[in-house]
Amino acid sequence: MDGNEQGELLPTAAFEDLASLAADCCGVSIGVVLTWEGEKYSVLGAVGMELLSDDFPENLHPFFRASFREETVVQDLRNDPRFEKRPKLGEQERPAFFAGVPFASAAGQQGALCVLDLSPQKPGTKQLSALHRLASQAARLLDLGDSLRSQRLARGIFEEEKSRLFRVIDSAEMGIWELDLESGEFAFNEKWAAILGYSSLELGKLDRKGKEAFIHPQDLSESERALSDYLAGILPRYECELRMKHRKGYWVWILERAELKREAEGGAGRWLFGTLTDNSEQVVAYEQIYLREKKFKILLENSEDAIAILNREGRPHFETESVSRILGLETTPRSAEPIRRLVHPADLEEFDEWFRQALDNPGKALGGNVSRLRHADGSWRHVSGTMTNFFGNPIINGLVYNFKDVSRQVLAEERRRSLENRYRKLAQEGADLVCVIDEEGTFHYLSTNFRHYLGFSEDELEGKNAFGFVHPDDLPWVLEDFAKIKELRQIHGLPYRFKHQEDGWRWVKSVVTNLLDDPDIHGIVINSIDVTAVIDAKKELEQSNERFRLALKAGSESIYDYHPETERTFVSETFEEDFGISLGSMEENFQLIRDRIHPDDLGQAVREFREALENPEVSTWTRQYRLLKGDGTYAHIRDRSIKQTDKSGKPVRVVGALMDTTQIDFFEKLHDIEKEFIESSLVSNTDEKALYRRYLLQLESLIPGMKASILKIEDRKLKNYVSPSLDPGWIRAIEHLDVGPNQGSCGTAAYYGERVLVTDVYEDPRWENYTELARDYGIGACWSFPIFNVEGKVVATIANYYSTPREVGEKEVKTLERAQRLISLLMAQFDYLEKIRLSNERYELVNKSTNEAIFDWDVQKDRFYWGESFTRVFGHDHQVAEFTLETWTNLMHPSDNQEKAGEWEEFIADPQADRWQNQFRFRRKDGSYAFVEESAFIIRDEAGKALRMIGVLRDRTELKRMELLLANASKLSRVGGWEVDVLNDRLLWSPITCEIHEVPIGFTASTAAGIDFYREDFRESVAAMVASTMERGDKFDFEAPIITANGEERWVRAIGEPEFVDDRCVRIFGSIQDIQERKLMEDRLKGVSDSLPGLIFQYILNADGTDEFRYVSRGSIKLLGLSPEECMADSELVWSRLAKGGDLEEVRKSLDESASSLSFWNWEWKVLSPEGKIRWREGRGTPSKRADGSVVWDGLIVDVTHRRNLENLLDQSTKMAKIGSWELDLTLEPIQLNWSSTTRSILGVERLGGMRLEKVYQIFVGQSEEIARQAMEGLIEKGRGFDVELELDGAGGKRRWIRCIGQAVHVKGKTLSAFGSLQDIHERKLSELNLKRLLLERNTILESIGDGFFAVDSNFTVTYWNKQAEKLMKVPRAEILGKNVWDVFETGGLDRFRRKFEQALASGKAVNFEDYLAEFKVWFSVSAFPSDSGLTVFFKDVTQNKNAQEEIRNSNDRFERVSEATNDAIWDAQLSEGKLYWGRGFKSLFGYDLDVFTPDYKFYVDRIHPQDRKRVVGSQERAKANPQVRHWNEEYRFQRADDTYAYVMDRAIFTRNSWGKATRIIGAMADITERREFEESLKKLNVKLKRQAKELAISNSGLEQFAYVASHDLQEPLRMVSSFLSLLDRKYREHLDDKAQQYIHFAVDGAIRMKQIILDLLEYSRVGKGEKELETIHLEDLIFEVSQLQAQLIEEKNATIRFEGIPTLTSFKAPLLQVFQNLIGNALKYSREEEPPLILVSCEEERYQWLLAVKDNGIGVKEEYFDKIFIIFQRLHSKEEYTGTGLGLAIVKKIIDSLGGKIWVESVYSQGTSFYFTIPKPGKKGGEG
Repeated sequence: MDGNEQGELLPTAAFEDLASLAADCCGVSIGVVLTWEGEKYSVLGAVGMELLSDDFPENLHPFFRASFREETVVQDLRNDPRFEKRPKLGEQERPAFFAGVPFASAAGQQGALCVLDLSPQKPGTKQLSALHRLASQAARLLDLGDSLRSQRLARGIFEEEKSRLFRVIDSAEMGIWELDLESGEFAFNEKWAAILGYSSLELGKLDRKGKEAFIHPQDLSESERALSDYLAGILPRYECELRMKHRKGYWVWILERAELKREAEGGAGRWLFGTLTDNSEQVVAYEQIYLREKKFKILLENSEDAIAILNREGRPHFETESVSRILGLETTPRSAEPIRRLVHPADLEEFDEWFRQALDNPGKALGGNVSRLRHADGSWRHVSGTMTNFFGNPIINGLVYNFKDVSRQVLAEERRRSLENRYRKLAQEGADLVCVIDEEGTFHYLSTNFRHYLGFSEDELEGKNAFGFVHPDDLPWVLEDFAKIKELRQIHGLPYRFKHQEDGWRWVKSVVTNLLDDPDIHGIVINSIDVTAVIDAKKELEQSNERFRLALKAGSESIYDYHPETERTFVSETFEEDFGISLGSMEENFQLIRDRIHPDDLGQAVREFREALENPEVSTWTRQYRLLKGDGTYAHIRDRSIKQTDKSGKPVRVVGALMDTTQIDFFEKLHDIEKEFIESSLVSNTDEKALYRRYLLQLESLIPGMKASILKIEDRKLKNYVSPSLDPGWIRAIEHLDVGPNQGSCGTAAYYGERVLVTDVYEDPRWENYTELARDYGIGACWSFPIFNVEGKVVATIANYYSTPREVGEKEVKTLERAQRLISLLMAQFDYLEKIRLSNERYELVNKSTNEAIFDWDVQKDRFYWGESFTRVFGHDHQVAEFTLETWTNLMHPSDNQEKAGEWEEFIADPQADRWQNQFRFRRKDGSYAFVEESAFIIRDEAGKALRMIGVLRDRTELKRMELLLANASKLSRVGGWEVDVLNDRLLWSPITCEIHEVPIGFTASTAAGIDFYREDFRESVAAMVASTMERGDKFDFEAPIITANGEERWVRAIGEPEFVDDRCVRIFGSIQDIQERKLMEDRLKGVSDSLPGLIFQYILNADGTDEFRYVSRGSIKLLGLSPEECMADSELVWSRLAKGGDLEEVRKSLDESASSLSFWNWEWKVLSPEGKIRWREGRGTPSKRADGSVVWDGLIVDVTHRRNLENLLDQSTKMAKIGSWELDLTLEPIQLNWSSTTRSILGVERLGGMRLEKVYQIFVGQSEEIARQAMEGLIEKGRGFDVELELDGAGGKRRWIRCIGQAVHVKGKTLSAFGSLQDIHERKLSELNLKRLLLERNTILESIGDGFFAVDSNFTVTYWNKQAEKLMKVPRAEILGKNVWDVFETGGLDRFRRKFEQALASGKAVNFEDYLAEFKVWFSVSAFPSDSGLTVFFKDVTQNKNAQEEIRNSNDRFERVSEATNDAIWDAQLSEGKLYWGRGFKSLFGYDLDVFTPDYKFYVDRIHPQDRKRVVGSQERAKANPQVRHWNEEYRFQRADDTYAYVMDRAIFTRNSWGKATRIIGAMADITERREFEESLKKLNVKLKRQAKELAISNSGLEQFAYVASHDLQEPLRMVSSFLSLLDRKYREHLDDKAQQYIHFAVDGAIRMKQIILDLLEYSRVGKGEKELETIHLEDLIFEVSQLQAQLIEEKNATIRFEGIPTLTSFKAPLLQVFQNLIGNALKYSREEEPPLILVSCEEERYQWLLAVKDNGIGVKEEYFDKIFIIFQRLHSKEEYTGTGLGLAIVKKIIDSLGGKIWVESVYSQGTSFYFTIPKPGKKGGEG
């Protein structure tokens, strides 16, 4: 809302008053209230603007804009550097001071309250606070304006809705009526009367009976029944189609709809509201369609084709009479039987597949199916059918099965095929390729299976030379073999390559037979078989073996293959390379590896291996052990194994991978050391030097033989800092040596600022001056790295020393590099912390003053002390001597004083009350009253008597004025306020809010009680919104009904937002508005619009081309599948639904035409419903044009699908049946024949319209013309129908046969109409006339084929047996012909053959299978083809192929097992074939599922990180191109399946041909992400270290300050208290009674205990500081020292202290003494009275630490307090029972933590306690290695 609009709703004076208040509050002359929108601001109110020059807005623009975002204060604009680019301010009549604070309305309107002055100002906190409060009032004024605007807008919407509804009703051409069901009163509009031919004046006043008098008597009872069902709740609304009497005497078809009006309370009323629509045109259309349907039915019944409509189960729900004619079945009784039950079993599978395809292809006609259907007499009829899916058509809703009887054609074709069947099956269906060539090689005959095997048809090869298709490399020796055929009758050739039309080359093997002398053949017969699979299998086997060998060599692991029964073990050759161990035979390898396992690991490794072998649940397992290498060192091995078992579960094979993890283990240990180093540096009060010492000792333990040292650089000289293991003499010798060139390793490294690696100090010139010194102290090599501070200056060096010369090792250098970075970082951090500590010592706190009137009231003396702000705020002298409670009372307004008097007296008298809040009017010095808010705290003595009161007075005058202004405005707009005090669960309402709820003013309640005012069905949602506001801070704005205290329902709009303090909601506040009147109007309009049929809408087309739906009724849900809210929110949703129907452009065009001419809009279109069905819609509306150029339609959309479907039924049905229709126009002379588009297509004519009947006769040829003429004349003259077959001249002169049927309507000797159908029967006619020429048997060719072949009859008697069958089955033809095949072969090995052959005969379908005959040791591939006479069988020997496949499977299996066992991802790129193979490692390492996709080289390259891709691909290409390169490796990032990247090391081996060209690459990827990510983790730890270092500095500073206070300031007053009390006791002891002496004792005792607490706290803060060097500690001496300190208590309690275990350990003595002092002291203190204390101290040595314990027989500790006792100040007993401060065990825990150990307690209550703690050995972490 801009300023002008706000001014219309709220008086400008309100905002001017705000501006004036703001100016007065800040003591300036100018105030202004602004709002901001876009790049413009508007002034809502201002004062003092006349003081400014005209150009001030431009200069102040950035200040105003800044204040819209945040509080902006500029004390002097002339000197503020932020605005240097603006024109200089401060000149005459230009402001110098500016302050602005932002505000925002609930609707998001931004604004600012600003004050200005011509002179510089410095506003106080109170003034800025007042500005913020006034700004919040401005926001509330904006909210009030928004509320008033909403009301005005609601009234406008109501009027517009009312007007729109009337326009819709006019556009819909509907009558509107209302009926009182109780009185019978009937009301109607003008349109209702017009539909019946009357005006409302002519009809006059009607009642219910008068209205019913117009209804047709036959329809009245139906109308009453429909109304009764609706009123009883059976129907959702009253709806009835009936006839009503028109004024002119005829009956008008009417559609009536109605619903009951709803009362305001939501119940049904007595008034029935309804509509009346003239439906006559639609009823007439239905009648016309009925006649057309009847006519169409006659055509279908006389058609040659049968039509059935099937559901999804294949059950017919419609059949034409032709179905009965073709199948002899009655249609009605069969309606529930699926059509597939009539299909012949042999055709059923194909029929079902055809049926399924029809279901999957909506709208597509699928023809070409010929099936046998059972006739009623039991015979089978061949039918040719077409099936079309019309499930999307609401009328048909099924599969249309259109079929005709083709039995005669099929039987004729079968007779033809039966003659050639034997040869076709024998010669053409075999696996052999059979051809006949001449002596030159020219093809003269080819079998049909050439296309199947080689892609060429017979026509493409016949007449061409066969040798032209042989591979050039094979042609010479093929020709050489072929030349021998003249001398030899038959040649068995070697495999050669023959061209394939699509797939390149295929390998074939041929048998060539010379039959040139045969009179039938006269050529050379070649029988060939495709052996590509065998050749490829051999090749694949070779590649697989090669892949396996190279993968083993490329991988980072050594692979083994172990056979448990024989213990034969294959080990890859990489084992010798990786471990330097010479392998033996496969029988020796297992024992060889076993003997080299470390003795400590051997037992467990063998046990794990055996357990895994014996456990059937385990298939993979991993072991770790050490293996002795060839050089005598041990390698750490990770052994991952995969077990393979047989069917019984017995292990038969174990494949595994051995990976050397020595280096990985080394860097993991280094990582742990560095992690501990960093974490220790973060511990409070860490000793820097001790930290470095422990770190260097750990590094020395990690690298045997290495000694580490850190030297600092001071004044360009070396100074020892930490050298834990170097000889002290060496340290003294190098102390203070100069930094410079040739100054040893450290001096040189510090001088040049770079690392110096000296491998032999006796040969290196940099050690020339120190060789003798090095020899004296046994130093042979020294590597040094400089350490830099944050400025890049060398401040120290770290060095590694070795006793003998030593070459640089990768591990050592990397360790030293990492140590250099870590120490550089930590030294910089410790230096930074030291600077912070020094800075914090100089830091002092600064107290701030306030502008609120602060007072301090001495209640006993009744005197007030005021701050200076008392004078500034109220004008009174703050230093007045006598300001009493009476003075205060006199300054209060008399009425307020009287009102608050009682409450004040109760507060003063209540000993528990401490806080006082009050609001009243307070008189200023000038006599005016200020509204003030008082907030105070009272101090009382032990008896509750008031002693002192401290508080503030806040001036709330201006806020109060604004509240009154808002209250008046709220009353006018019926907007009330409310607030929820969340902490106290208290709901506060303004008077208007109370009035809305009809409760007394001042009413309060809980939040839940307030929600209960909402109507029951809304309470849950309201409660959820309030809960969301409290939890997440969400604002809310909703409308809902409430039930007032008086039981009235009222609609309200509620707005609320929360206030949070410290992330906790403390209050929710907002407004509530009475919207009952608007809601009633909306509901009334909605009821009217929802009662109308269809969808009512208001559509706006804007001048700029955009559009919107301003209103949409609930009918949108049914017609569009969208809610009204969705339609109105986005018009594109509506258009997208229309677009699915395909008519969107036409609809938009019709609207544009209506808009341009402002003519009535009426259009029909189709849509796609949410259920996927086509529906038709009709829209109507009257447009009107607005002043802004937009056009508005108020209209109606209705569903007209039913009417459109009926109109389209005839056309769709004729197309479905493929039958054309025709009709004679008997009204014309000469008579004309009109036809449908299908008929025109069949006749082959171009004319769209009809043709003279005489000319139609001329289309037919021969006798057909006369037949057609006689049939038509009989139809016209006598009404005699006909059904004839005619031949005609079609398009392009082609003759076609048709079937023509005619029918007539003949009444009283006259033909009124004549019509009929036309059907194309040309194919059926031709199939009856044509038969194929029979082919002769070619037994000679059958005998020469390479397959075994035999034929049997249905009883399995052998009728044919070829030579190859004799050879393969070893049975001569003479011994088997005429015999049953199963009698000849009685062996059980042919059981599967028999089952398959019987299956083929029973099903009538061919079978193909492979089987192994053990008797012959041969694999056979068998194909059996059934026929009417029996079975034809082809079989061939495929043993060689099977063996090759098994070899490939074994090889691939071995490779897969290796891939699974290894941790590498194996890959194989076959460059010559462009193939890429990935092993299983790609799934385990990178997540790629190789069962889902096949990778290629592009996929691999795309997975390489973009930043690495060019480098890696280039490197690989260069290696591939270089014939000398055999090995390749790279490190790069590789993308995983989840899109993250892994760092990999990729190693590969190239295979090259004899010319050096790379033909194959075998590679292995290892995931090295963890190693590469360590650097990143270190950086993150460094960042964390910096952040925690800052926090630590602050914490240390506070602790240091506390320590100072505790050791000095806090103890001093305690000493004074205890000293003076002691003096008082000594001096006046005789004059004091026992009670007084007891009080003195209590006070002195308290002071002593307080001092002890301070000392303990001081001790606690010092834990971890000041430890000296590590030393050997004798525990018995330490415990003796503690016993001496506790001697008196030990003697008093007769206690015994014993020690056992390890006597010495290395640590820091002072903190350990403190630990034992506290633990033994506690054991003595908490002993049982009845038993002397027995304390046992023990020490055990573990691998990395010492475990110590202090056990006693005291009172014990309950288990629930085990953790609590180590917390500072936590005590389990009162001070009367046991003395103490609760700090002892907290100190102990802190000491143990600082030493890197752990402490815990074990105890049985009343029986004793044991404290356990650990001390790490130097260089070790607590509890770890």
